[in-house]
Amino acid sequence: MSTTSTPTLAPVDDERESEDLLTFSINSAAFVFDVDYPSEGRADAAVVAIDRRSGKFVNASQLLPGTVSYPVQCLLGCVKLLAGPYLIVATHSKLVAKFPNYRVYEITKVALEPVSRRVLDGSLKKTEAQYVELLTDLLEDGSFYYSPDVDLSSSTQQRVSGKSKTETESDVFSWNKAMRARLTSLVSVKNPQLAKLGELVLSRAHPVIRGFVGLVGSLVVHGNQNATLAIISRLGNERPGRRYTMRGAAKDGSVTNHVETEQILFSTVAGGGYTVASHVQLRGSIPLLWSQHANLRWNPPIVIKSNEETQRRTLHNHFKSVLDRYEAVTCVSLVKTSGGEAPLGSAYSTTVAKEGDDDVVFVPFDLHKEVGLSKFENFSKLFANTDSQLAKYGFCSLSGKDVVKKQSGVMRTNCKDNLDRTNVVQGRFAVQIFWDQVSAVLDGFTATSLPPTERSRIERQVGILWADNGDRCSVMYAGTPAIRGDFTRTGKSTFRGLVNDGLNSLNRFYINNFEDGRHQDALDVLLQKRPLPDSYALDLKAHPMKKEGGIKKALTSFCVFIMNLIRPRAKNPLLLHSLLWMLSVFALWFLFRLNPERILNLPILKYNQVKGKKEE
Repeated sequence: MSTTSTPTLAPVDDERESEDLLTFSINSAAFVFDVDYPSEGRADAAVVAIDRRSGKFVNASQLLPGTVSYPVQCLLGCVKLLAGPYLIVATHSKLVAKFPNYRVYEITKVALEPVSRRVLDGSLKKTEAQYVELLTDLLEDGSFYYSPDVDLSSSTQQRVSGKSKTETESDVFSWNKAMRARLTSLVSVKNPQLAKLGELVLSRAHPVIRGFVGLVGSLVVHGNQNATLAIISRLGNERPGRRYTMRGAAKDGSVTNHVETEQILFSTVAGGGYTVASHVQLRGSIPLLWSQHANLRWNPPIVIKSNEETQRRTLHNHFKSVLDRYEAVTCVSLVKTSGGEAPLGSAYSTTVAKEGDDDVVFVPFDLHKEVGLSKFENFSKLFANTDSQLAKYGFCSLSGKDVVKKQSGVMRTNCKDNLDRTNVVQGRFAVQIFWDQVSAVLDGFTATSLPPTERSRIERQVGILWADNGDRCSVMYAGTPAIRGDFTRTGKSTFRGLVNDGLNSLNRFYINNFEDGRHQDALDVLLQKRPLPDSYALDLKAHPMKKEGGIKKALTSFCVFIMNLIRPRAKNPLLLHSLLWMLSVFALWFLFRLNPERILNLPILKYNQVKGKKEE
């Protein structure tokens, strides 16, 4: 199985040691927040507390610290579970990237603490523990990031609009905006003094994104200047889901696996100034109403809604939101023109043509047919139709805080999953725009001045970082690293890469059929787009695989028993043994294929709330 290589980080210092350090402790009456002022040489002081009865800020001067204490790196906000609101705190994080004017941290450990002292009994207590476990596993999976300095949910270009951090925060890419609003509403008080003290606590409630952040320091050196490359990917929260539990678009135009990826080049200059070049690409599911649900088949059938007007409105809503944010878009569709994907690709191109928007350019390219595993020269057919658009849109360039130019459109790439084929093409677009970005941040630099070997080395580093990004996007949506990752890294396919692709494909099949339900439930609990039921895995009808465990064991035991009776009398026992095992596996497969929901790991929360009918 392929592994994600670790990006080479530029030398960075974790500057939190010189900042005011916030901790909170828990007692039976309150959450007590203490602040340490290392820069001023002042002792610890309790600043404010959250009353566990009312949930409001109260004076902490008379309260004793609790026996359990946590550092507060980032306040994610509040989620409401069965016992009431829970405070979610990032207690540990690590610095993964340092830019000229901001830092980015990856959340590594969280604490979930109930504000209310309500005690749950019996099945409710077990269900609550399962909800907390789902949230903890998700938030500690290495895909959540924040910055204490800027709004990380918005790109460089959006942050230089002159608006405040609160105004630029994206509803789509900030994963805790609703949680922070819930926390602010919960603790708000009318007392001005308490409110001011509470601001220190709430100042640690930073926007959090889910995605990928990677950085390669001093990638290009020119004289006494050097350029650092970084990638920030932001996964949208509007239609969160896993590969076979969520596909396509909702009627409001929001799509699954919607990712904005920003490639940033920056360089510091004499006197403390800096230059930045930022380029944004998009990926996202085909913006139509369609679905594809796990059913134990290698490639489940695609189901497309038949109402053409509804599909047109869905696509219109999606591209309206894209154009509002990026001004223009070129849609590169890499789906197959034959087989099960063909009707989906045809519906997409037909609906885009009916929409007739001049700011939406559609470029179809069957990557499987045109390129396959070895015909890489055929990429030129695609780039002949995209080069002009890529150059036309350009990128955002800054000199310090001054805007030199802005990006005027975005390349939106998709395949069926928006993973493997999309990674390859986005990586090619990234390398293509990379050298123009370097020229913008390094004064007097021209790519032609580099020896071919040095240029190839640098492009390999760009490819590696994009492959790491592709692996993260793939793990979040499909559960495994990306397929074709070797091509994105090296520009060619290798035998080892093909073996890894095969292993990843098998692993995806298992995860998508037998694990993704739990992952989908974790996303639903975190974002709380639906009310939570009072029971979770305790309802065996929701996860019937638990009931079938005895059946599977009994059938397997019976097959082994029969083989042990027959094998000693057989002339070729090894052949008969293998044959019987194959027949038993086929029998089990056939039994459960008749009703695959008997063993599939389906999302319980979504499944229960729509009364057994899957959402499309």
